[in-house]
Amino acid sequence: MELKDKDIEFIINKVQPKIAASLSQTSPNHKEYLEQELKEMIVRKLKEGSIDNKVPGFFEYLNSKKARAL
Repeated sequence: MELKDKDIEFIINKVQPKIAASLSQTSPNHKEYLEQELKEMIVRKLKEGSIDNKVPGFFEYLNSKKARAL
């Protein structure tokens, strides 16, 4: 599934608070550069399609946890 630019922009906007929170732990001299790098990596991964969009349901998750415990 190929994402359109508006979809990628939407995703970036959704993760922006997490990016900002993570950048608060970085020195002011590196924040802008690191933010750009993080966004670039997100866009690259989205365009590669290497993000697994199959989120398990609640019971599937529980079953997988049980299977790993055995």
